[in-house]
Amino acid sequence: MPPAVLALAFFLKDAPLGIAVVLAIMPRVFGTMRALWSDLYGSGALLAARARGMAPWVLAWRYVLCPAATQLIALGGVALVTAFGVLIPIEAICGVPGIGQLTWQAASSRDLPLLCGLALIITLAVATVAAFGDLIDGGEFAAGDSL
Repeated sequence: MPPAVLALAFFLKDAPLGIAVVLAIMPRVFGTMRALWSDLYGSGALLAARARGMAPWVLAWRYVLCPAATQLIALGGVALVTAFGVLIPIEAICGVPGIGQLTWQAASSRDLPLLCGLALIITLAVATVAAFGDLIDGGEFAAGDSL
């Protein structure tokens, strides 16, 4: 469902617009998460560790969360960019002040310096998430090389 339609429905029902943002992002994130979890939960290493009787929290940490950390961080970066794209129509239609409405007003009035500044803020946020993912990914390879 397009974010503008969700925004209008939530605005008319006087519901929180944050839920509309989550509902607009969820289909994109859910498919990737489902594929990632099904691959990890179907792995032979997890099955062998489960057969050895390891504690559930050890299984979740060592065989599911650690291998998926970099992909989850990358998915967070994609969700961040998607959320920004969803916020623009939701805040513009509903008249809610925020970064989406500011972007819409800057685009409408052709305020190029403000649009460039907003683009830099979003780029900084995405680059920070990507650098964090690279930091975690580099730490896993360094630990794997020493074994």
